[in-house]
Amino acid sequence: MNSLRGFSRLQEARGLHGCNSVGAWMRLRSSWFIPLLALAMSLGGLQSANADLLLYISDGTTSITIRDGDTLYDTNSATDAISVDIGQLDGLFADWDFGAFFNVYSNLLDVDNRPNQVLNLEFEATNTSGSAKSLEVLATFVGDNGRSESTTVSMYGGARTSQLSGLDYTFVASYSQNASDEFYTNGYNDQSGPPRYVLTAAPQLNDDPNSDNLILDFTSVNPMDIVGDATYALTYGVRITNLESGKLFGTASEVDYVLPEPASIATWAVAVGLLGLVGKRKRKALAE
Repeated sequence: MNSLRGFSRLQEARGLHGCNSVGAWMRLRSSWFIPLLALAMSLGGLQSANADLLLYISDGTTSITIRDGDTLYDTNSATDAISVDIGQLDGLFADWDFGAFFNVYSNLLDVDNRPNQVLNLEFEATNTSGSAKSLEVLATFVGDNGRSESTTVSMYGGARTSQLSGLDYTFVASYSQNASDEFYTNGYNDQSGPPRYVLTAAPQLNDDPNSDNLILDFTSVNPMDIVGDATYALTYGVRITNLESGKLFGTASEVDYVLPEPASIATWAVAVGLLGLVGKRKRKALAE
């Protein structure tokens, strides 16, 4: 359907671009980095990006959209970060146990000396209904990056499940030049745009030698070429179907959007320099 809808241990890694194995590191924003970047942009005569972060969760019966800063569901006071109150979520979705965390982050990071807008998603969900169930989770970041240019969108990270067979899942990374296209998925069909670009992936599950679970990663998923726009909506998420009762599905993964180079290269030289001060980029990994 063409629609506009809706693990966690902190680690440190070298943060090499392309480190997208099952243990791929999820980027976390430094609490002091964004103010420094905003300062660099202001010094260079550019405005800071306007942004909004939304999370959509649905099991076909119950649906919810959570906006960044929603005091009923979001326990994370930081901008561009949603940490869902699990108690509220479990009470709303009676057929699911969401474990200990359900997080979405939007981070601006230096990857290979290019600024990237990164949208991270991490959660675990166990079906407790007594019958097979479906679940859809989407996150959208709406931003303003200043200009248009050919660039790319890529997936990184992975997922795990305790179900051996019969599970269907599709990850989606969607980029739209229309900032109003929140939770746009094109019905989980690829789309080459413009103004909308959609990359879908369903990597093969493999045995996890460190647990009883099956795992998947995005190593074989090629980047999607797009034409980035000044204002845009970036959606990332997953749809799973036929998850059996008592079985788990979880992911710690992301979509990376390489920001088009702004008019002031000097400004980004300052910004990227500040990015370099972060040192080793912190990322989240799949729980063992």
